[in-house]
Amino acid sequence: MKTKREIPENWKSVWRKDMQFFYDYLPTKYMANKNEWSIRELIWHFKDGDNEKVTSKVAAIIAKQIRKQYADKAKDMLFVCVPASNEEKNRQRYEHFCEEVCALSGIRNGYQAIKVEGNRLAIHEAKDGKHIKNTQIITFDAEALKGQKVVVFDDIITNGHTYARFAVALEAHGAEVQSGYFLGRTLMR
Repeated sequence: MKTKREIPENWKSVWRKDMQFFYDYLPTKYMANKNEWSIRELIWHFKDGDNEKVTSKVAAIIAKQIRKQYADKAKDMLFVCVPASNEEKNRQRYEHFCEEVCALSGIRNGYQAIKVEGNRLAIHEAKDGKHIKNTQIITFDAEALKGQKVVVFDDIITNGHTYARFAVALEAHGAEVQSGYFLGRTLMR
């Protein structure tokens, strides 16, 4: 029987802040209609980071929301992304995307404040034994983050744990998370 995970209070705190998603994402284990397939493909192409047209489309969507929500205040804020699984994927997915979002919205680019410096092996103990897996090594530029109002972006939100862990880490480095923006929200049927 699966035990319920105790949720840290600081995660709950960031979940109470503004969180917005732009599409409902239906996982592949479910049958999808034509529209749901087009959303899947948009999100997959964005995650691959190899389609400039898709990157530009998503950047325009996010920038429009930043302008709508923060207007002139955006120029005094920082835009950061929850890192991809490794340094190369992070660069491919987010470097140009962040530049576009910032150019279109006026928000400052925080891409350089978050670094994925590779992977390390980690041993995780569970009820059924020990498991070895790769984990990211993420570093935060505390000087760049200290005192900054931050908008966080991630491509997908499912249960919110990754976002919460990242937002709490940003705040531990002196940032003040204002919003979480997500291209898609995973639906479970």
